[in-house]
Amino acid sequence: MRRFALIALLIVVTPLSARSQPLAERVPADALLYVGWRGSTDLGPKYEASHLKAVIESSGISQVVNDMLPKLMQKIKDENEHDPEAAVFSFLAKTLGKSVWEKPTALYIGPIDAAQPGPPIPKVAVMIESGAADGARIVTELNRMIQEEGGGDMVQASLAGKTVLITAGPIKPAERALLSGQVAGASLKTSAKFGASLSQVNPDPVAMVYADVESLLKMIEAVRQKQLEQMKQAGFEPGPNDEIVMMPKIIEALGLPSIKRVVYTGGFNGKDWGDDVFIEAPAPLTGLAKLLQAEPMSSDALKRIPKGAALAAAGRLDLARVWKEIRTTMTKIEPRATEEIDDMLAELRAQVGIALEADILRPLGDEWIIYTDQHVGGRGTMGLVAINKLREPARAQITLATIARKANELIAEEMGNEEMKIQIKTAKAGDLTISYLAVPFVTPAWTIHDGYLYVALYPQMLVSAVDHVKKGGPSLLDDPRFVALQKRVGAANGARAISWMDLPQTAGDGYQTTLMISRLAMGFADMFGVDAPMMLVPPLTKLEPHLSPAGSFVWSDAKGLHIRAISPFPGATLLGAQNNMMAGQYMMMLGVMMPAMMMVRQADFAPPGIAIGPGGGARAASSMANMRQIVTGCIVHAQTNKGNFPPDVATLVHESLIEPETVLASRAGVRVPDEFLKWEKKRQTEWINTNSSYCYVPGATDKLDGEKIVLFERLNVSNGRTIAAAFNDGHVESLTIEKARERIKKQTGKTLEQWSGLKRPGAGWPKGARLP
Repeated sequence: MRRFALIALLIVVTPLSARSQPLAERVPADALLYVGWRGSTDLGPKYEASHLKAVIESSGISQVVNDMLPKLMQKIKDENEHDPEAAVFSFLAKTLGKSVWEKPTALYIGPIDAAQPGPPIPKVAVMIESGAADGARIVTELNRMIQEEGGGDMVQASLAGKTVLITAGPIKPAERALLSGQVAGASLKTSAKFGASLSQVNPDPVAMVYADVESLLKMIEAVRQKQLEQMKQAGFEPGPNDEIVMMPKIIEALGLPSIKRVVYTGGFNGKDWGDDVFIEAPAPLTGLAKLLQAEPMSSDALKRIPKGAALAAAGRLDLARVWKEIRTTMTKIEPRATEEIDDMLAELRAQVGIALEADILRPLGDEWIIYTDQHVGGRGTMGLVAINKLREPARAQITLATIARKANELIAEEMGNEEMKIQIKTAKAGDLTISYLAVPFVTPAWTIHDGYLYVALYPQMLVSAVDHVKKGGPSLLDDPRFVALQKRVGAANGARAISWMDLPQTAGDGYQTTLMISRLAMGFADMFGVDAPMMLVPPLTKLEPHLSPAGSFVWSDAKGLHIRAISPFPGATLLGAQNNMMAGQYMMMLGVMMPAMMMVRQADFAPPGIAIGPGGGARAASSMANMRQIVTGCIVHAQTNKGNFPPDVATLVHESLIEPETVLASRAGVRVPDEFLKWEKKRQTEWINTNSSYCYVPGATDKLDGEKIVLFERLNVSNGRTIAAAFNDGHVESLTIEKARERIKKQTGKTLEQWSGLKRPGAGWPKGARLP
């Protein structure tokens, strides 16, 4: 049934990978979830004049969809010709996926009929207007696979005219007729609830998602009542803390009954792209849902954002109110948990002299701002300035001073008599009193001015941010582009949260990161023998004419919560994610993924007498991940041990830097004993050093060296052709047996076989194994 499970999973997931919209006239009105997609071959009349069309035509996206992906799917199928699941995946991605991408598609998930006997099964259907010819091929192949797995009673595929219909669960004949388009009936198109939701968003989208939360909760309660009745008939009485009894209390405390429906649409807004979300939650709200309601941001707060800001975000978040609602919710669900937290906070107040609610949360206001500006701290995120409009500035000043004093005391106690000192200092800059953490590279700092708390990575940014306000410099509210965008989305009366990204200003910086992200996928395709487009992302000169500021606005009204965003085209905001820090993160991600991907690609191989079994590539990647965690633990250990790596891997387990399972590769066939944590430290150490899948070379320090091996796989857990080795600088790579043997001998004076032979009884070679 594994293949059938894969089919069922992809039937549900495939439409979700695309954006969604039509065929609502064929979806039964009782839909709990509806996802619709217009199809890439007909995005509507607005597409022709859109920025998206111009960007796509100058990009390599068409080559990816029409050439690279089909070849990649075929390659996966060819390289796994004896694996039936690979063939299933290739068909679903290459044939079915192509139709879903190009043609109008919809996903329907209907309610569970609690009155039906047997386990609760939802109704699921996928409709694809693929055309008669393609549809016939899809249905024939799907039914063949379904029959092979014996799933004909659960999943069915049929062709009605030009529409492929795939269903799972107890679909009734009348519902099947509606889904296939053979008859008209009570559908989402005729549903008053659906129409009311659609009236709050773009009514003619390219993509759409609709969820009926109210009906979902009713279904959950009906199923719960059925289960309770079955328990009663079986003579079982659930306790007051059992999940089935607690469920209504949890749902009520979270405020979920306040939310009726949620709808998302994505489509064209003039030449731009617009995303709309509406959460229908009319008053009165209960539980945590109360947090959906908030007043618009004040103009006084928004004036703190300079007119030239490259990036800006602002919103209302009352942490004191959030804490109050969370505490109330916890009390309703589990009163004892609230009492325990109160006891902990009381103890903290006694020790530190600070009360969470009174001294930290209440003094902070509910208006928050962050921004970057070329004339304050530069455009990159290292130049971010954060601002909070304080509710109680005087108390906030006392709390910050207390925190600084306590922090200095703890740091001094921890460091003892070390010559190097870390402390929070206070100094004057004009009329500003600035507190800052005196460390290298960054100087996290804060100050309070005119009732506002300012925070930045450097004191210079605080001075510039406050000076801008003192001088009455122009703000974001004076930017006609921002004002026009706010009016355009319908938030002219103000928004509780806003975001702003001046893409014409940031694109030059963010473009480099965007190129890096795009080449991550394209580069791997090229390396695996599938030609990828040289330029997936268009040249910057082709993008610039289609760039304009992007923004989003959130506001509440009597009907619920509205979120509307506009950008030049989908993905355009990546061009605002500029800075070397993000680039470094992607490079680190690439460094982590590259060895893992290469190891997964390697075919399984073992020396004579060692049965490794299928799936060795994935297990090799898992082993390398373990090694990476171990070396990272060594580096962390060195920070508090005068730069020295630990004497053995067991030390990392004792210091909770890694879990015991990390020292075991899945190939080794060894598991951590259930009673391990109850053992004395000495016994734990002996077990780890005896059973570890990795040879550890002691004596390294934190003077990072990319050539020095500190950890490598024992021969019995390698794939017989390569050895994974971790180096002093934290990276892990796969070496051939011959190269590993040469480097390890040269570095340590011992052979690879000698190191592997150190493994004592309990985790030795499998019976009959021979050293290579």
